[in-house]
Parts: sequence; C-alpha cells; structure tokens
Amino acid sequence: MTNRERKPMVGPLYRLGTEVHEAEAAERLSARLKRRIVPLSATAAAAAAAITLAVVLLLDSGRSARADTIVNRAPAAAAASRSVSFNSTITISVGSRQLERYSEHGAIDFQHRSYQSTLSLGKAGGAIQQRRVGGQLYVTQTPHGQHGPPTHWHAVRLAHEPPARFASAPESAQFTNPPVILDGLGSTRSPVSLVGQEDVNGTPTTVYELQTNLAAFLRASNGGRAQPAAYRAVAATITVWLDERDRPLRVEQVFSAGSARITTVVGFTGYGVNVNVAPPPDSAVVSRTRVPARSPLVASPSSLFERFLFLRSNGSRPTLGRGTR
Repeated sequence: MTNRERKPMVGPLYRLGTEVHEAEAAERLSARLKRRIVPLSATAAAAAAAITLAVVLLLDSGRSARADTIVNRAPAAAAASRSVSFNSTITISVGSRQLERYSEHGAIDFQHRSYQSTLSLGKAGGAIQQRRVGGQLYVTQTPHGQHGPPTHWHAVRLAHEPPARFASAPESAQFTNPPVILDGLGSTRSPVSLVGQEDVNGTPTTVYELQTNLAAFLRASNGGRAQPAAYRAVAATITVWLDERDRPLRVEQVFSAGSARITTVVGFTGYGVNVNVAPPPDSAVVSRTRVPARSPLVASPSSLFERFLFLRSNGSRPTLGRGTR
C-alpha cells in the first residue's frame, strides 16, 4: 500500500502526529497489509504515548484548553463535502444476550443544516422518522405494518446553537443518532490513540480510538450542558475510520456499564451527493411546540438504554421492546 499524502499539521502536537503516521506507513509497507488493522509498532506506540503526554502538558500548563485532535476535526472535514448518507446498526446487550437490535438510515445536508432519518424499532416494530429542516425538528412514530406516508408529525422549534454544532435539544440526547455522533466527535476532549490502517469497502482508512464516558460525550454533543453524575460511570469507547481527506467512513461507539452495553456502528457513504430534505405537508403536522409533552423520541435506543440502566439500578424493571403507543 503506498503512502497517502495528508494535509499539513500545525504545531508540535500535530508534528508528533505526523511522525506517528510516517512510522505506521513504514510498518505497513514492510508488513504488506491489505484488509486488517495493523498493530502499532514499538516506535509508533512510543510516539503515540508522546502525543498523550504532550496533550497533558499542554492542558496542565494552561497555555491551551483546546487541543484539537484529528478526530475533533473529522466532522468539519465531513461538512466540507456538503452532504453524506449514513446507515447504522444499534444493539443493546447484557453479557452475551442481545436484548434489542435497531437499524437507521438517512442523509445529512451540511450546507443547510438539515437531515432526515428513519429508525426501525426492533422488537417494538414500526419506525421513528425525523426531519430537521428550517430550524424545526419534525418527528413521527409509525406503527408496525403501516404503509404510506406518515400523517401525524410533531414539529419542535430547535434551540439556537453555534454554527460548528449540528444537533440541538431535544435531539442532542440521542447519542446513537449520526448527527449527534458527529457533534460528539467534534467536541470530545479525550486523548486519541492511533490504532492502524484498514480498508473500508475498498477505501484505505486510518483508524483512531478514544476513551470517554456518557456524561462527557453528551456534554460535548449538546454544548456543554451539565449531565447527571451517574452518567460518568457509563464508559465509552469510540473508534473512527478516516479516509485520506480525514472524513469518517465508519464510526463505532460502545457505551457500557457493568455487563450492559449499547453498540452503534455507523457507515458514512456518498459524500457530496445531493441531498434534499423537505418538511412534511402542513396538513400532517398535528402539533407545533418548543418542547413536546410526549415525544416519540422516548422510544429511541439511547432513551431505552438510559432507562434500562438507571431503572434497573433503582430496582425497577425496565420494559424492552415496547415503543410509545
């Protein structure tokens, strides 16, 4: 595999990152890897440790509280392509037992800050559809077996958020939602490890990993709002596959507490392909509020996982596989 030209990096921290990349490139040439992740060599591991140390020193010295990593810059690289489509799978498991499995597909129009998605609800049946367009979030839940376009949409006026942020309340709490995942990647302040190289659907990528927790991830994805202290006990491992333009082609995030975990794997494709997100017809919008009294998003996998963790810890028995009818 030949070396791929990367964008120049600025500053000592980024120069160290470039050295790691070059070391890994040499390792790949000697190993002749094709489609599997390459373990870091001793030299690259030492350089990676130096990156982590540099981050700590930077923060401790007070010179900078914002040391952007290549993962932090990935959402902006994606947005530079103006649009992207996504497909994801979400599973909730306890030990070796899978309790729920969802799938979601949709597309993002970065230029107009819009997206559309359809989330299939696993055992509950039916789907949650979302459209974000014109500063409004439109949400509907369709029951299993319903055919034809939805006829009951709820419209929620979204809070204003900085241009660098995509999702806003109430969608920002959906940590399995691809726009929220991108927001989290852009703002999560955690050391990033270089894992190696892997082809994704025939495209060479560089693989990175970071460790955080649910509280820090949600705080990053929704503008720094405080999160319940119990969320800090939910560990998070996020793995990102970036192409030669530093755009994410795949993201895997695992949130876990004890033997319970929720795993989301998102594939991003079709960068730059035109996306048209249109609001539902006015005749199908049954409510327009700032915060819905009963949102269909309560049936989303992230809401279900939170209820499962914290109701279980309080001695209650959560109900899995049931939507909000």
